[in-house]
Amino acid sequence: MNKLWSIPCLLLIVLAAVHCKEHYEANVAATQTSNLVVEGYINPKGFTTITLSRTLPVRHPDKTKPELSALVTIRGEDNVQYNVRGTGNGTYRSDSLALNPNQKYRLHIKTNSGGEYLSEYVAVKPTPRIDSVNWKLENDGVHIYVNTHDPQNNTRYYKWDYEETWEIHSTYLNLYKYVNGAVVSSGLSDDQLNKLYYCWINQKSVGILTGSSARLSDDVISEAPIVLIPYASEKIFVRYSILIKQYALDRKAYDFYKMMKTNTESIGSVFDPLPSNLTGNITCVSNPSEIVIGYVAAASVDEKRIFISRNEIPSTFGNGCEITYVVNHPDSLRHYLGPGRIWPYQTDGSFPAILGYYATYPRCLDCTLRGSNVKPSFW
Repeated sequence: MNKLWSIPCLLLIVLAAVHCKEHYEANVAATQTSNLVVEGYINPKGFTTITLSRTLPVRHPDKTKPELSALVTIRGEDNVQYNVRGTGNGTYRSDSLALNPNQKYRLHIKTNSGGEYLSEYVAVKPTPRIDSVNWKLENDGVHIYVNTHDPQNNTRYYKWDYEETWEIHSTYLNLYKYVNGAVVSSGLSDDQLNKLYYCWINQKSVGILTGSSARLSDDVISEAPIVLIPYASEKIFVRYSILIKQYALDRKAYDFYKMMKTNTESIGSVFDPLPSNLTGNITCVSNPSEIVIGYVAAASVDEKRIFISRNEIPSTFGNGCEITYVVNHPDSLRHYLGPGRIWPYQTDGSFPAILGYYATYPRCLDCTLRGSNVKPSFW
């Protein structure tokens, strides 16, 4: 009998525990602390680009706010200075530089509000050439990898950024438009139609990609994963290109980016590591207690671009362009086409006996709603 009673009692305890659960929302203070975020590298052989922004409260809809009108300079141990001028939206860019590889350099920042910031002096790291960029077809999509090595065994720590560009096409030609209660010809020339049909989208990497050969006898990076493109992605439906940029890091910079990657990409379950304080190499000299996020390294950059064409991969992209048939009647035309949510692109029948029109979403007729019709110079 005791065993028989124990089962119902256990069930009652479990049910009570379930029903006693209440929704809990953590009371996270919307702190007003605005930390400076510094992103970029000192490029000793070319243009240096630095991005400055400010962190925002946890519940703010935006992640960061651009830091505008700052004075940014690169300073060498030999007291030579180079201006890094603002180009808008928190981005600062230098002229093409030819820095002394035997000197150390630092970044000096003075914000519009009077804050003054200095990075530590860092040595210039030469970046090895990218040996190759290759791609493979796997079950889940197209995997892109980078391969590199340093025959002198002096690099060991690497970081990569990339820029993707892909061509897109409108699904249909923009031949008609709805005006004043009637469907009329769009009146566009062949050249104008082409400018609505052929477009390109450009996108920069947002994640943190690092690699290390420190545990290997040779300084070799073999097939470091860069990006995965699912077969259903529009990126590979026509033609795709990726430009991979490679930077050499010192150990401190590598550790900083590894910690940042952990803090920004791996948090989410009880089995993930707890967030860590990001200690970079930038300090606020006007307020030493202020936290600054970022690590400024000095490294040359090597880059390589590849292309992937539609006939090389088994794309399963679906354009999502649903078609609506609209009867050629003033009430129907006004109801379906009047709000502008769908546009006509083809007639059912010929004038004057047009029975109706086929219509679809604007993005399926005008690719400039999603991309640029200016063909990239490298295309």
